[in-house]
Formats: sequence, C-alpha cells, structure tokens
Amino acid sequence: MSWLPGHPDFREREWIAHPSLVAVLAVIAATLVGTGSPASAGATGPWVIRPFRVPCGPARLCDGLPVGGTIVLVNVRRLAAVDMYGSRGTTRRRRIILAEFLIGVVVMVTWGVWLLSSSNDLGGRAFGLWLTGAGLNYAPLSTYALMLMRPGALDAELAGVDTNRELRRYTVLQLWVFVPLSLVVFTIRDTLARRRAGTTAP
Repeated sequence: MSWLPGHPDFREREWIAHPSLVAVLAVIAATLVGTGSPASAGATGPWVIRPFRVPCGPARLCDGLPVGGTIVLVNVRRLAAVDMYGSRGTTRRRRIILAEFLIGVVVMVTWGVWLLSSSNDLGGRAFGLWLTGAGLNYAPLSTYALMLMRPGALDAELAGVDTNRELRRYTVLQLWVFVPLSLVVFTIRDTLARRRAGTTAP
C-alpha cells in the first residue's frame, strides 16, 4: 500500500510527480525535439529554443527585434494571438481563451499566495510558489488578449501568417506557461528590444 498518499514511502517520492518538475522536463523534451532541424541551428542558450531568420520589409520589426536579427520563437503576443484564433478564428473561441487567461491569473495566483501564507510544510510552500509564478505567466497573455479583442486587431496581428503551422508550433511552445515567470521574462525582453529598436532607428 506504499502508493497511498498518506504512506511514508509515498511522501518520500512525492517530488517525482511535482507539477513544476513535470513541466520543466516536458519543456526540456520539447526543446530538444527538432534540435537536429535546420531551424535549430544557432541556438545560443537555454532561453533560445529554435532561432531562425525571416524576411522583413525595410520598415518592419520582426517579433520585436530589428530586421535581420535572431528571432526567439517564444513570442508571447503571437502565442496569445494564435491561441485566440485557433483553426477558424471564431468570436466564441476568442472569448473563451480570454476568459481562460483571466481565470488563470486570478485562480492560480490567489491559490498560490494562500498556500504560501497558510502552509507550514516546505512542500506546500514550494507548490504555492510554483502556482504563483505559473499564474503570473497568464498576466501578459491576458493583457495581449484584451488588446487583440479590439476590432481588427487579431486579424492584423496574424496577417500573412500560416495559422495552421503556427498553431502546431505554439501548441508545444505554450508549455513554457508552466515554467514560473517565463512568459513574464519573455514579455519584458520583447518590450526592451522594441524600445531599443525604436531609439536606434534612423
């Protein structure tokens, strides 16, 4: 009966099924898949999954970086847009995804903070910390989703984009949402890149 949650042997092995560990392992596995593909050439660090270059017009910015720059595939705004559009881009799906993002922030952060303040054991606090960090990932997603709910905003964001291809790609990359604060970091990175590009543009 050592598989029962209350058994001492089970408690000693609880870390094996900890959500944050599972999420990190899943992301690592997803990152390693395709490392032999041409798109993966040039990866420079753990935060860069599969850099690639795309052609842009002379006045455009590609995913927040200057023309010809290295593009990191985890673009939080694009992730929100692709998730909201899905396969058909219906209004109903957009509202459902927006609600999902908003609920994710409120429920996960509230639950995480409650666990951090009320738990007496290290495991409960660690789980609360993970919940809070993962829940905060839904904050930038919610912000972008609200922006993309404006008439024509989502269509403009995905203009000229192969949505089916992007949907398949971001289905894997959205696992980053389970890595605490990862999407927050990506959003800050993209914002700073856009500002730098704006100040250095002729």
